[in-house]
This record gives sequence, C-alpha cells and structure tokens, in this order.
Amino acid sequence: MPNKSNRKSSPTAVCFLEQNPISLNYLTHLIRGHEFKVVGEQEAYGQQGSLPAEVEVLVIDEKVLTPGSRLSVRSLRTRFPEAKLLILATVPPRGEQCKLLCGFDGFVLYSEAKAKLVPALRALYDDHVWFPPEVLEYLARLALKADEKKLPLTLRETEVIRLIEEGLCNKEIGTRLSIAEKTVKFHASNVFAKLGVHDRNSAIEIAHSLRASKAV
Repeated sequence: MPNKSNRKSSPTAVCFLEQNPISLNYLTHLIRGHEFKVVGEQEAYGQQGSLPAEVEVLVIDEKVLTPGSRLSVRSLRTRFPEAKLLILATVPPRGEQCKLLCGFDGFVLYSEAKAKLVPALRALYDDHVWFPPEVLEYLARLALKADEKKLPLTLRETEVIRLIEEGLCNKEIGTRLSIAEKTVKFHASNVFAKLGVHDRNSAIEIAHSLRASKAV
C-alpha cells in the first residue's frame, strides 16, 4: 500500500467524469477530508468544454466512454499525458472484457467505492496501478501475447527492468551497467512500451506477473 509520508503538501487534483449527479455528489463526499481536491465537476454532465489543465487523476464513469462518444482513452491520454485514469463500473470485467481496461491505471466498482476509492487514488498518485488480481493477470498475459508479435526484451532491457525492480534510479542503473544515464532512459522507455505501461511501478507490477508465469 502506498506510503502517505511521501505525499506532497498540496492536494491532488481529481476530476470526476460522471453522468449521474447523485453519484457525483456521493463520490465527492467519499474523498472529502482526504488529500484531494475536486476540479471540473461541471464536466460530469457531458459538457466537455475545457477540462481543467491541472487535473492529476481522472475518475471516469464507464458510461461516459460509450461508442460514439467524443471522449476516449486515447483522447484523454493525448490531452492529459501525465494524468492517471481510473474507471468506475457497476460490474467486474470477465475474460475478454478485461481488454477494455487497457490504457487505464485503475479500476473500482461503484459498490466498492466507499472502501476502495481513496486507496485507489492514493495508489495511482504514487504511480502504482489498482486492478483486481484477475484483471492484472489478464493484462499481463495480454502484454505477453502482444510482446510475442514484437521483439522480446533484449538482454540489456532485461537487465534494466531487473535493476528498476531493485529500486535503483536511472543514474544508479547507469553506474551499475557502465552506461550513460541517457542510455538507461532509452532502454527503460523501450521496456515500458513493450509492457504497455507508462511508469516504473506499473512496469514492476507487470514484470512480476509475467515472471510468475515464467515469461520474463
């Protein structure tokens, strides 16, 4: 579980893309009193307008991303490349449905929001992912299948991800492998792309799952 002692002093900006005003009020109430501030509430009712630039976590009602909607995971990623995306749903995904969660950083059921929304937001803020174990396993296997169509991890990339797992920063990895820090960043970016993730902690989560499947 994320360490709150590492949390910044200013509140984390959370934007709810939620169609139901009652649900919006409930979700806002759940994070009130914690280390978050709600921004862009008016965007919840389909009035896209200009989403607040300072948003750090987007909490998205699954119904907002229906076919034909102008909003999509890709458009949100393009518009907010640094923001974390958490989706709220009424039923857990099963089997192939898990594929729909590609591109998100976390998943929470509405029925579990009271207990899990705040921990999930904290996890995402700390660059972790937040998925049920079965979803994480599916996404790991999906990444493996996709990776089979690409080049596998090179020896150097494998060394880099293992040192990332040890908690070393890029400079320390460069020293350990006797390569430039810029070269470490290059290899790390390749690893992230092949695993389908955007940050170190997500890469570690996927690498662990793949290793458990004897894939890495």
